[in-house]
Parts: sequence; structure tokens; C-alpha cells
Amino acid sequence: MPITHKKYSRIDILIPLEDPKSGINGSVITYQMQNFDFQARHGKIVGKVNHHFIQQILPIAVGAFGIDL
Repeated sequence: MPITHKKYSRIDILIPLEDPKSGINGSVITYQMQNFDFQARHGKIVGKVNHHFIQQILPIAVGAFGIDL
């Protein structure tokens, strides 16, 4: 998922993410997931998220595709 370097208060579509180990401190942009071209944007995997974060973000991410869990 694309991550911005800013933290936003719109936690319905911009989920705060902080990972001191990888240095990530920003927000996951859930509404751009379906348009994000990992290769063209020279994306890289910078870390992993825990199960709790996946459970928090999954309904939002899947909802962007019009699918209900």
C-alpha cells in the first residue's frame, strides 16, 4: 500500500502508521491502493505490519474495491 510521509486525522481512509525499526512515520493511503503501480513508482518493501494493523486496514482496503467482508 502507498504510504505518505504525513500523518492525517482522516483515519477512515488514511491510516496512521509508525514503525521506528524501518523509519516509517506517516499514513497508509487506502484509497490509492487500486491505482498504485508499485513497479512504475519504484516501490520497495520497507517493513512488515502486525496482525492487528492488518485487521484494522483490511475492511477499508477491500471496501475500496466495492467488496464487503
